[in-house]
Amino acid sequence: MAPIALVLAIIVVALGGIYLVQVLREPPPAGDLADRAVPNTIDLTIPFAGTPAQDWADGAAGIVVPEPRAVDGHEAERVGAAYEQVRRILVTARLDRTVIEGGDGQALAALFAQDVRESVAAEFAPGSGTSVLGTRIAPGFRLAAAEPKVSGRMWAESGPDGSLLVRTNYVFAYAFHTDDPDSLVSTLDTVAMIRADVDFAVLEGKSWEPVSRGVRPEASETGFYAMACGPAEAGMLAPAWSEPGYGTAPDPREPRDYFDPAAPMDFPDGCA
Repeated sequence: MAPIALVLAIIVVALGGIYLVQVLREPPPAGDLADRAVPNTIDLTIPFAGTPAQDWADGAAGIVVPEPRAVDGHEAERVGAAYEQVRRILVTARLDRTVIEGGDGQALAALFAQDVRESVAAEFAPGSGTSVLGTRIAPGFRLAAAEPKVSGRMWAESGPDGSLLVRTNYVFAYAFHTDDPDSLVSTLDTVAMIRADVDFAVLEGKSWEPVSRGVRPEASETGFYAMACGPAEAGMLAPAWSEPGYGTAPDPREPRDYFDPAAPMDFPDGCA
């Protein structure tokens, strides 16, 4: 899929599992075999075991606000407040099940500046297509009871127009419920992830129109991994097991390469 217009680039990659037995002298890094066949039934009470996300923080605990420091004329107190605003947006957009499963875009939109709320809410409308600001679980699927796993960071910079820019770089891993865990082949059959690098401008003060004050989305880049291709191309997340023929295309990269928020946003352009 070519990059979407404006500031969005949605990049999609299907899970390419190579099922083989490896003889290793040392245990591989966590998650390196997550796309390989496992000998036992996957335990959905600990769905992230064996994946690169197994040791990550659960849910909102993975979105940690850094110590605020003054940034180019923006006082530390203001930076700290901006961090908290953006953290609340990320928790709502990526972890709140009424939003990501229930499609309540209004709850997310209310956290943004007044003049962008309509466009934010529209991302969650039926048939809206690609969403970059929040996770949308595809209709007909639901998440497992386990909290999503989160890894990444946020930091502040001064925007070119004098605004305060909060930049975010996170990976969110989601475990899906299935009524037939015996049919799962690998641990990534039911764990899908989203890498979201999103910038937010936080506008305050009389320099800005009242309707523009608050948080506004800026540049965004998002990648999907270990998911069903069809829903992903529409901006929604569904488990890989739901799509016939998943896991058949070889991939020279390891799962941890996609799960690493510090790695380059180098996802293949399209579904393999």
